[in-house]
Amino acid sequence: MKKLVGLIIALIVLVIATYLVINSNIDVQKVLAKYETCESDGFYDNKNNVEASGYIVSNKTSEGFRYGYVNYKGKILLDTEYNEIYRILDIEDKDKVYLIDVKDGRYGVSLNGKDIIKNEYQFIEYNSNVKDFVLQKNSSYGVANIKGKIIIPVQNELVEVKGKYIYVSNGDNEKVYDEKGKETQIDFSTSINPTENENYFIKILENEDIYFYGIVDKNGKELVPSNYTYIEYLFDNYFIAANKDGKEGIIDQNNNIKLEFNYTSVQQIQNTTLIRTLDKQTNQTDIYTKDLNKIITLENANIEKDGNTIKIYNSQEEKYFDINGIEINK
Repeated sequence: MKKLVGLIIALIVLVIATYLVINSNIDVQKVLAKYETCESDGFYDNKNNVEASGYIVSNKTSEGFRYGYVNYKGKILLDTEYNEIYRILDIEDKDKVYLIDVKDGRYGVSLNGKDIIKNEYQFIEYNSNVKDFVLQKNSSYGVANIKGKIIIPVQNELVEVKGKYIYVSNGDNEKVYDEKGKETQIDFSTSINPTENENYFIKILENEDIYFYGIVDKNGKELVPSNYTYIEYLFDNYFIAANKDGKEGIIDQNNNIKLEFNYTSVQQIQNTTLIRTLDKQTNQTDIYTKDLNKIITLENANIEKDGNTIKIYNSQEEKYFDINGIEINK
């Protein structure tokens, strides 16, 4: 009996939820029907997919189309009085709609329909690395934080975001700031770039248009000195690096060589854990697993991926592996 009652309650809840969703969608469509054009803002997140995307709408006036914004619930956040509107898609919060909007040729920023940066700038750009806005007014530049507060005054000749820092110059006066607008001791010719692993950053030193690469941790501590001509994060604690001779290999976060610098190129095969190396002088390809175990050496090799199967072949031989490097029969 208790199971039956529970089942009935569950069915009632499902019916009510379905009714609310259907009627909510009907209400949104009623709102959107008031406009001449309507298109998705392009928002997407892993939890709601495209269900939480809003709508950039417009109506035609005597001066051309004017744009507004309606959120995914059908609420009008901005009236149709803007020349242009686009959503900041890097901010993956469905209930925080950041819009860069242009009115009479002037840029501003709104959050859920309320201005946080007034429409008084020639240009505004959001940078996802520092999570700040770079502002331009006439020929001067500055920075505002995610709440719209000015953290670097709009009175500089140049503002540029490189990696995790903000670089400001006025003639020979050059300074580097963090994302909060606090001045740092980072050299102006140095940039610190994030990787897919939040624990590691690529440090790049520029000297007369020559670049030297190293690795630092999230606190700025040097892990690998900037003695390489290139470094790229690979996976786990591994990095692809190039030495001064232009040869590539693999190092770890402690600068230990895990794969010797014998190759013209080293790269990860897309959507697999496999690593491909190439020596152009011999045209020899080696394939390594994630543990850096060599599974095949082949000259004049071609690589094809079909689903979870990797085909490695030349005119005399062909081999098949899964995405982890386990050989399979085809």
